[in-house]
Amino acid sequence: MTRHKLPTRRHAITQEVVWGPHRFHVSVGYDPATGDVSEVFYASGMKEGTDLHTTVQDACILVSMLLQLGMTAQGIGKSLSDVSIISAVVRHLDTTDNNGQYLPKGAPTV
Repeated sequence: MTRHKLPTRRHAITQEVVWGPHRFHVSVGYDPATGDVSEVFYASGMKEGTDLHTTVQDACILVSMLLQLGMTAQGIGKSLSDVSIISAVVRHLDTTDNNGQYLPKGAPTV
């Protein structure tokens, strides 16, 4: 598998993710050629240096790599438990379109 190289400049939306009592923000980046979700970055909300902060950052990196290798958010989500912080991030990707609008679960993206 070859990783899809993204252009230096691309559209991104920063959104809040809720996981249990924790609230944090991720920035979702989109491929300008296709409008598909192509990356996710941790933005803010966790105390820096904590295990949870590091876990969210690493999860975002791994999810971004999978997206750039051709996996979809839905495909990644099917392989994860429903309760992990990683699945909370992936579920968020599966419920936003490239304008940052929330979509009902399973709704088609345009």
